[in-house]
Amino acid sequence: MTKQETEAPVVPVINVAKIATASSLSGLSSLGYLVGYEAGHTDRIFFKIISNTGGGIFAPDYWVALSSVEKALSGIPLDGTFTAAALAPIASGKSVNTSSFIGAALLAEGLLVRSERVARSYERNPNTAVWWSELRQLIECQTNLDVPPIDKPADHRGSSAGQGKVAKKKPAVALVNPVG
Repeated sequence: MTKQETEAPVVPVINVAKIATASSLSGLSSLGYLVGYEAGHTDRIFFKIISNTGGGIFAPDYWVALSSVEKALSGIPLDGTFTAAALAPIASGKSVNTSSFIGAALLAEGLLVRSERVARSYERNPNTAVWWSELRQLIECQTNLDVPPIDKPADHRGSSAGQGKVAKKKPAVALVNPVG
């Protein structure tokens, strides 16, 4: 065995800056989500879906790095439009709903906007300075909210690849997107 094979991957501690809800992209359900950040870093931002009032399955233990979203959209011009399918790489190997649900959280946070040019499409919001300012304030205050218990869907078949921790009074195990 090589040294690389025997060492466990470094697992970031993710503090929860915000707990919020959003309508799914279809508008048929309400999603609960978290916005988190890696402890000690103001630029490593993560999103996680924690609930869905509809029947769509998602990966409740999976943090998606905002950098993974940026990477998935990197081939699209900054002023270009895209469908939710463009977000599929951010949750490779997870429920197909996970990426669209993260898209709904990004829409609710104002990082994405619905396109007025192309039906059922989205665009990056060029006006995110207020969002970043508010998030940085939460990070500077070392905000770390207690997360309510997460009820996994009854037929959840989550993956065990790539574990991470949610920083709170009692650290909880969470999956972290290895790309981010």
